[in-house]
Amino acid sequence: MVVPDRDSNKPNKRSKPTQSDKSPDRSFPIPVMASAAALAVVNPDAAGIDVHSDMHMVCVPADRDANPVRQFGANTADLQEIVAWLKKCRVRTIALESTGVYWIPLFELLESEGFEVNLALRAYWRQRQMQVRYAASHVQHMQKALEQMNVKLTEVVSDITGLTGMAIIGAILEGQRDPIQLARLRHERCHHSEEQIALALEGTWRPEHLFELRQAHELYQFHHRQITECDQQVQAELAHFPNRAGAKTHTVKPRKRGRQSNDVRFEATGPLFQALGVDLTLIEGIDVGTALVILAEIGVDVSRFPTEKHFASWLRLCPPQDESNKTKKRRGHRKGTNPVTLALRMCARSLGKTMTPLGLFYRRIRSRIGGLGAVKATAHKLACLVYRMLKYGQEYVKQSMEEYEAKMEANVLKALKRKAAAMGFELSPLPPQ
Repeated sequence: MVVPDRDSNKPNKRSKPTQSDKSPDRSFPIPVMASAAALAVVNPDAAGIDVHSDMHMVCVPADRDANPVRQFGANTADLQEIVAWLKKCRVRTIALESTGVYWIPLFELLESEGFEVNLALRAYWRQRQMQVRYAASHVQHMQKALEQMNVKLTEVVSDITGLTGMAIIGAILEGQRDPIQLARLRHERCHHSEEQIALALEGTWRPEHLFELRQAHELYQFHHRQITECDQQVQAELAHFPNRAGAKTHTVKPRKRGRQSNDVRFEATGPLFQALGVDLTLIEGIDVGTALVILAEIGVDVSRFPTEKHFASWLRLCPPQDESNKTKKRRGHRKGTNPVTLALRMCARSLGKTMTPLGLFYRRIRSRIGGLGAVKATAHKLACLVYRMLKYGQEYVKQSMEEYEAKMEANVLKALKRKAAAMGFELSPLPPQ
C-alpha cells in the first residue's frame, strides 16, 4: 500500500540529520510519544516508511522493538539495514510514501526481499505517460521537417500520426516524391480531397530535411513500441487485482470516436471494472485512460477522505477561500500537479463540447467566470462522482438533457419567486392561450 502524496512528482528534500544524531550503525532511534487514544489494529505486521531524498523514517509496531521509530540514511547500505531491521521485526507489509523518484530504489529492494509493497501499476502507468510525452515531442519534429520542405501535410490532415498522415510520411521516406501518388494514400474518411492533398505535397525535398524527418519518424515509432510494452505490463498487473465486481455484469460503453494513437493497446474496460468494482467510464468524459490513472494513483479505497469535499480539496479542485476581517478575498486558481487532477481537468475541458448535462454545466459556468473556472468546477463535479462510485459502489445514472433542463428551469423559477416576494409581489403563470 502506498500513501498518495499531493506533490508526488516533485522532489521533496527534507532537512539532514545533525551531527549529534549520527550513530555508527547509521540508524537513529526516535522517541515515541504515547498516543492519546488507541486505534484499532488492522494489520499487525505492517510498517510505514516516510521517504526523503537523503534519509528515510521507518516505523514498526510498538511491540516489535524497543525503539519502533528509526531514522536511516538513503545509501544502498542504509537500505539493506532497513530490510534487515524489518525482517527482525517480523514485518510483512510496507506502507511506502511515493515522494518524487526517491522511493524507487527502496521499493525495488523491499519487493525483491518478499515484502508486500503495492506500487507496480502506478510505476508502469507513469512510465507509459512519459513515453507518450516523448513521442509527442517527435511529432513536432516531423511537422518542423515537413514545413522546412514546404510540404503542407499538417494543413490538409488534422493529425499527421493518423492513418493518412503516417502512410504519406512512410511513402516519402521510402522515396516517393510524386504528390499525386502520395495523395492516393488518403484514407476514405479524410475531409480533404486527393486534389487538395496533392497540391499541398509539392515539396523541395532537400536531403538534410529528409534526414531530420527520418530520424524523428524512427524515434516516434520507437517510443510507441515502448508504449506497447508498457501496456502489456499494465495488462498483466490488472490481472493480479482481486475481482471486486463479483457477480455484477458489465456493459461495454460504445466508442464515440475512432481509436487514437495514444489509447491503450488492449481492451481494458473489463479488467478495470473487475479491479474497481464499478465502471468509471460510464461517467461522461471519463475514458479508459482516466480510469487507469485513478486506479494507479488512488486505488479503490477512498475511505481516508471523510467526504467527497475532502477528496476534491485534496485534488485542489476547490476554490480557495481566503478571509480577512470577515471579508473573503478571491485569489487565483491553485495549480495542481496530481496526475488525477490533471486527468480530470482534461476530461472537463472535453466535456465543454458535448451536448450532455455536464457539458451544459460547463458552458453555464464559463459564461459567468470564464473557461479556467469552468474547467475547475466541472472537474470538481467529476471528482465527486468518482468518489461516490468508489466509496458507495453506486452505479452512475446518467441524467438526460430533458431532466437537466427541467431542473435548471425549476431553479430559475424558484429564484424569480423569491425575488418577487422580496419586493412585495406574487409571481403567477399566465393563463393558457
